Amino acid sequence: MGDSTVSVYNVHVTVPTAIDLSVLRPQVDPDAYFRRKFDWRQAEVQGLVDDLQANPNPSIISGDFNATSSMGTLDPLRAVAEDATTASRHLLPMSWRCNAPMTFQWDNPLAGRPLPFWRIDWTFTAGPVRVHRYELASAEYLSDHRPQHLWFSVG
Repeated sequence: MGDSTVSVYNVHVTVPTAIDLSVLRPQVDPDAYFRRKFDWRQAEVQGLVDDLQANPNPSIISGDFNATSSMGTLDPLRAVAEDATTASRHLLPMSWRCNAPMTFQWDNPLAGRPLPFWRIDWTFTAGPVRVHRYELASAEYLSDHRPQHLWFSVG
């Protein structure tokens, strides 16, 4: 952007569980499985944090973190980057709904329309990046995740 290099990180952190794996099978040790998945996810986030700390450029970090704010997975990232939702008009942005038929309309939830109930998609900034606007848009039947729209400037 102009004379500045902006680093953009497109993130997809491993899911906490695998849909195709039944932890109820006798040969599967559930404790070992969930510990491995936890450690794997923590290593992915820590790798991102390490890269950000070594990167002198302003940065945008965005994508599917497969983590809610209550999980603690994002705590190391929050220590080095700012959540873009400070520029959002929504009090509680929600980006994903398991098995949603791709619509995210808020009208008449009692009519059985699926609604997003979790925020697992995030955008963060590091360095001299100012977020002017942050929105979650309609997926237009293309995804079960709502697209993140970000208006920002550097400097």
